Amino acid sequence: MTSHRSGWWLTGGVLTVAAVGMFAVAYLRGEDTGRGLLIGPLVALVVIPLITHARRSEPRFDLGGIVFAALGAKLCAVYLRFWMVDSLYDGTGDSTTYHLYGKAFAPYFRRFEFDIDPGRPIPGTGFIRVLTGVIYALLGSDRFTGFIVFGLISLLGCWCFYKAFTTAVPTGDHKRYAILIFFWPSLLFWPSAIGKESWMLLALGLTSWGAATLYEHRPHGFMILGAGVLAAAMPRPHIAIVVLAATGVGLVMASLFRSAEGALSVTFATRVGGSVFLLVIGSLLAPKLATFLNIDDVGGSGFTDSLDAVLRQTAQGGSNFGPAAIDSPLDYPWALITVLFRPFPFEVTSLATAVTAMEGTLLLVLLVTSIGRLARLPTSLVKNAYVAYAAAFTFMFCYVFAFIANFGILARQRSQLMPFLFVLVAIPAVAQARRRPRPDPGPNPAAPIDLREVEPPALAPPRARS
Repeated sequence: MTSHRSGWWLTGGVLTVAAVGMFAVAYLRGEDTGRGLLIGPLVALVVIPLITHARRSEPRFDLGGIVFAALGAKLCAVYLRFWMVDSLYDGTGDSTTYHLYGKAFAPYFRRFEFDIDPGRPIPGTGFIRVLTGVIYALLGSDRFTGFIVFGLISLLGCWCFYKAFTTAVPTGDHKRYAILIFFWPSLLFWPSAIGKESWMLLALGLTSWGAATLYEHRPHGFMILGAGVLAAAMPRPHIAIVVLAATGVGLVMASLFRSAEGALSVTFATRVGGSVFLLVIGSLLAPKLATFLNIDDVGGSGFTDSLDAVLRQTAQGGSNFGPAAIDSPLDYPWALITVLFRPFPFEVTSLATAVTAMEGTLLLVLLVTSIGRLARLPTSLVKNAYVAYAAAFTFMFCYVFAFIANFGILARQRSQLMPFLFVLVAIPAVAQARRRPRPDPGPNPAAPIDLREVEPPALAPPRARS
């Protein structure tokens, strides 16, 4: 355990005080944030055991301080997201809709009456409406409280991603990954409101943790993986299918290539069990996916037709753009660039797109400065199942969401991708991978010998004279 407290603790204290100050000032100005002054400390109490565990489990750097600072940053992001909905969107949007349905459902749930109509299908949007009602039944029907709770859910999701990375990539740059996963702008901001993004971050974090544990052939990996896939399938079954396929890619890579030094291996029993698990869950999710996407043939042209429908539906509003729909493999590089980096600075049309463009530029800088790590990616793909899993999810996600034709929607959806992409820039660099510990040369013969440190040789007992 680290014996010192780094500057992360001071940063976390400043951010927490700033968040409480924003809650108080907003309340005095007439905004509905009064409950946040009460719920905020309760959220801190929930996270304190996590911070304590983080501080004790990582001796190399101050992980506890990083998590504490992440809590303060998340509380600040919650208010900024709340302010955005009220000030920029005039109180409209998905989070407000979820709030209204949750407020209507809460009295029924308190009486244990669950025969309600969410108005939208489950799996799908209806699940988040019901989930909001459950939260309100426990904590009160307050919209800002809902924002704080969903923000906490996303923070727990980031922790699950961190645990997955440290479990599956023991030689990776854990501190770098922790800073990226807890403080990346889109991971702080977008999943800090009532909505699918927060829940999906937790669901994908659990799925990744389960996959990492499964690749290390631990039996409870199936339980964590199953819980994560089920949680992901409730609001977004198409993402559950993608993450299941990525898990299968990791199992295949572990089966084809033997693990080298420092990489995790998958036993034969785990490979067989994992394959059966993926087939069963995939077969159960496929009909739900067809219903969710309103298609008759998940594996045929109906899937691409549904993606084309998504393109037409999202090509509306002030943030629409010409998407990078994929018709052939030659279209994929542009689709990858679109999902990861657009809007470009010259495509900015509003404050929201300007912030998104800045983040895309920051991501480009991150990738360029991580070229040494990316150079080792081909080797890592065949030696580490989890790296293959993260890369597979990244490429499949970019294919699916290349059909989105709205920068605002794309920016929110991108928050699901970042934890997987960060795995690829936190693997050991080439120079680190080639470095080997030098053998101990032993004492320097030219150095003077301290006779006080030399033990006298053991003497044999004297022989008796005959």
